[in-house]
Amino acid sequence: MISSSALNELSKALGAAEVHATRYDRTGSHLDVTVAGDGLRAAAQTLQGRGFFLEDLTAVDHRTHREVVYRFNLYQGPCRVTIRAKADEADAVDTISDLYPLANWMERECHEFLGVTFKGHPDPRRLLLPEDSDFHPLRKDFVVPQEALAPEYHQD
Repeated sequence: MISSSALNELSKALGAAEVHATRYDRTGSHLDVTVAGDGLRAAAQTLQGRGFFLEDLTAVDHRTHREVVYRFNLYQGPCRVTIRAKADEADAVDTISDLYPLANWMERECHEFLGVTFKGHPDPRRLLLPEDSDFHPLRKDFVVPQEALAPEYHQD
């Protein structure tokens, strides 16, 4: 378990808009950090410099905006840190794939399924959907086309 003084030091080093110590047994994280999209790289670099690895990343569609959620941890830990970065009006945040190579595929998946663009990403090709697809199936405004439904689900 990480000490409270180490968490306080990490909170100060992150310098994010909002840093909250959380109860690991309830949230799965020790720190929950919210940054503006342009503060993401600095926060990721801070964690990288302290030996954190990227565990996972995903995105959340809040209807009015998208938020990318990153989870970092330590091998010596546990010391899980969640970073939330609100995408800008163009649904974009900076890539961290040059800092954490694992982010490459995860960012591609977020783009493909939720429409978040990762500025500076080296390989934005799709992973599963056809290259010419113009939809993002995990967005809340996505409607499955009638022709894609099995016949028993067609509405007449």
